[in-house]
Amino acid sequence: MPEQMDPEVQAILTLLAVLEPLPLESRNNVIDYVFKRLGIKMPNRASHTADEFPDRSVAETVALRPLEAMKPVGGHQVDIRSFTKEKKPQSVNQMVAVVAYYLAHLAPDSDRRDHIQPNDIKKYFSGNYPLPTSPPSQTLQNAKNAGYLDPLASGQYRLNPVGHNLVVHKLPADASTTEGSVRGRSRQKRKKPTGRKKR
Repeated sequence: MPEQMDPEVQAILTLLAVLEPLPLESRNNVIDYVFKRLGIKMPNRASHTADEFPDRSVAETVALRPLEAMKPVGGHQVDIRSFTKEKKPQSVNQMVAVVAYYLAHLAPDSDRRDHIQPNDIKKYFSGNYPLPTSPPSQTLQNAKNAGYLDPLASGQYRLNPVGHNLVVHKLPADASTTEGSVRGRSRQKRKKPTGRKKR
């Protein structure tokens, strides 16, 4: 069953859907107005020009800006096991996003590519995350339905800005929030016995 997207993810998808049909100049105008209206400081466009990213929309450029901080520095290689432990995905769809990000940015040069495909599921899940019960192709389709991937060629998917946002900003999830909700549920379950008083 596909994950339900949270409001922030849904907002990103809505923004992309509205901006993509517009020409580049119109996209810039919309982004400028929205940022000013909401009091958000506009990112420095000098480092994100249309010439630098010819196939990327303004919305995608803004959404993907934090990715530079996650790229390996000084040639240091990050393995998928360490990256999975760092990000702590809590669902199969999240793990798919983690693997897709790893392949695009952190994998060795010989393995690095901008897409994920069915045979990557077993290869990168094994020993790092429980294998999904769905077939690999359906697993990728589920992650697409959750809003994290865009389809490319047959059986291939690319991590989209929503997936990037998940990996960069939302993982690992706030443990204190999770623990708090679990504790809250535990307290609700603990009820005092309602035994009758002896006469």
